[in-house]
Amino acid sequence: MLNKKYTICILENKGGFVKQKEVSKLLLVGLFSFFCVCFFSFLIVAYNFFQTNSLTNLNKLNRQKEEIAMQKKYIQLFADNLNKLNSKLKKLNDFDKKIRIAANISSNIEENDVFVGIGGFSSLDDIEIDANINKNHFALIRKSYENNKQLEELISLQENSFKELLKEIKNKKSILSKTPAIKPTRGWLTSNFGYRVSPFTGKKDFHKGLDIANKIGTPVKATGDGIITFVGTKTNYGKLIKVDHGRGFVTVYAHLNKIQVKKGDFVKRNEQIATMGNTGRTTGPHLHYEVIKNGLNINPQKYILN
Repeated sequence: MLNKKYTICILENKGGFVKQKEVSKLLLVGLFSFFCVCFFSFLIVAYNFFQTNSLTNLNKLNRQKEEIAMQKKYIQLFADNLNKLNSKLKKLNDFDKKIRIAANISSNIEENDVFVGIGGFSSLDDIEIDANINKNHFALIRKSYENNKQLEELISLQENSFKELLKEIKNKKSILSKTPAIKPTRGWLTSNFGYRVSPFTGKKDFHKGLDIANKIGTPVKATGDGIITFVGTKTNYGKLIKVDHGRGFVTVYAHLNKIQVKKGDFVKRNEQIATMGNTGRTTGPHLHYEVIKNGLNINPQKYILN
């Protein structure tokens, strides 16, 4: 059957000469088989190619997502560090202001220029990686750069302020040593300066100082250089010491147990002058501490720099 022959007619254009060619069935079967093999081989190669290309693109996309996620993580860390530095700079600025208040030193730097908060990133999780990667990525970098530049400007301002302050402090060293500037004793703050409900009457009254509680015998120290102007006892205050620091500053130490100085003594800052007690009108052992300037009681917290 495979030896059977077929005649193939080939017509020229416009009905021209007819060519005839005899071919065997075996040859036709072989040609058809060859074509089928080539066709299916092409399909397999094409499938493998597109499959490999698809996997490659998927791997590239996954790697890109991982890289963007890692970059976001580092940008977040950078932003967090900027915020921490900003917080520390604010504390330095507050410390600068406290020293200036205590030493009566004004600043040549405009108040509006001294401090502006830096806005950081609370979270980067809400940013979609698939949605315009480059736009999100560069937006984060730009924000970090802007914050960094702002922080550099604030640091420069604070540096200039400290240089100015240091120069003034050198000129006012003796004045500063006489200015109340430390906590007078160890303990817990139990009552602030200002209006409060009296523990004795239950009514609202004005508390002229700070109450710091601790055990009887805790050392009480002078908060600045000065001269002892009063040593004695007063009804509500119990055993009491007053120190005149000059320039209108007076400090008061009340409810004492043991007094270790006498009127007229010159004392230096951090020198022990008494021990804590519960004399006078008190609900327990504590030190009542006041700062008076030009005859008016002011908040002692402003003059505690340590």
